[in-house]
Amino acid sequence: MEYLDEIISMRVKPSEKEKIKSRAAEQKMKVFSYIRLKLCEDL
Repeated sequence: MEYLDEIISMRVKPSEKEKIKSRAAEQKMKVFSYIRLKLCEDL
């Protein structure tokens, strides 16, 4: 069974956006991949 991604809109403060970008870069991931990973871990 395959699940298709849906678009998730989220608003973040500019300071949070920079934190997310830096954490994604540390793990050598793109921002959307990093966010998807973190969301899946929380579910």
